[in-house]
Amino acid sequence: MMQRLSPPLLAGCAACLTLLAALTPTAPHAEAELFRATEATRWAGTLPLPARFWKTPDALVEPASGDAQPAADAAPEAPAEASPEAHSEAHSEANAGTHGATPPDAHGEAAGAHGGAVPPASHSSSEGEKSFSGKDLTGPRALPLVTIGGTPVQRHVDMIAKAEEDSTPMALRQRGMDQVLMRRISLTPFAHNPRHGPADARVQVVVLEDLGCESCWPAMTTINTTLQDYASSTQVVWIHTPSQRLQPTNMAAFYGKVAAKNAKFWEYRAAVLENKPKTSALYFELLAKLGLDPRDIRETMRTDARRFYREMDADTLTARTFGFDTPPMVLVNGIVVGHDGLPLDLLNDVLAYVHARIARGLNEPPR
Repeated sequence: MMQRLSPPLLAGCAACLTLLAALTPTAPHAEAELFRATEATRWAGTLPLPARFWKTPDALVEPASGDAQPAADAAPEAPAEASPEAHSEAHSEANAGTHGATPPDAHGEAAGAHGGAVPPASHSSSEGEKSFSGKDLTGPRALPLVTIGGTPVQRHVDMIAKAEEDSTPMALRQRGMDQVLMRRISLTPFAHNPRHGPADARVQVVVLEDLGCESCWPAMTTINTTLQDYASSTQVVWIHTPSQRLQPTNMAAFYGKVAAKNAKFWEYRAAVLENKPKTSALYFELLAKLGLDPRDIRETMRTDARRFYREMDADTLTARTFGFDTPPMVLVNGIVVGHDGLPLDLLNDVLAYVHARIARGLNEPPR
């Protein structure tokens, strides 16, 4: 059997329990005190407040039981005799407290307590993306300077620019001249157009001339002299280009077709520039001096005249399609020399420019 405690002993135990209960606060009151202390330091910006203690000022909810405890420092209601403005202001403050107004620096943790994601701070699009050191990362990136033994290594872009500059003669370095040199025209000659020089030459010179234009003969002589210095590295193609828009016939070009059929065109062209014939008989005599039999000349003129005129018309149409109506003109790998392009006096410089580009490995239009 259990021993019975004496009444004095029971009275002493009860007194101890009463004293212990008086000295120990209840759990909700202790949490409220902790909330008020941490809330004050949180607003002062000295102590981060854990999410579990982020409660509304009007009601404290115990995480375990869910019972609401009134806050000790809840704002009192506005008195009845207060003015409407004061009542509205007090009501707004009470609503702010009831709905849990979030301090500016605790927004991220408050959102975390409610399970929502906080978007990162947005930056103005005009500021651009910057690094931690404040360097703008949206602008063009500068290539780093690489040195070997203290000597800067030349970049590929700088090498191309240096090769472009070195391959350009001084006469072609005027302002705006580079745009003319880069404006290339792609003109494909016909199979019937006379040509001479290496078939695999990387430089093609297309000559647009009118052999019957007496005022053109001095310029044609200059072109012929200039091309002789590059005869081994260029392919020259000749295209008939009349100087007059309405020209029913062209004796010099027609007899040139007869010479071309007998593989004598370039000798015939040189003879025309040297002798300057002006009549049909003189053109016929030039062909005879080149070694052609007069009977063969007449037979060719009788049988191939229609084809010769069709080929001359095709050349004329090609020249007018590109707007070339003021011969003589020269296309050096598509660079226009004469007409509305570069002056004919710069033909030698253009030829040197194209050859220098090829020698340095710079890009040229494919043939």
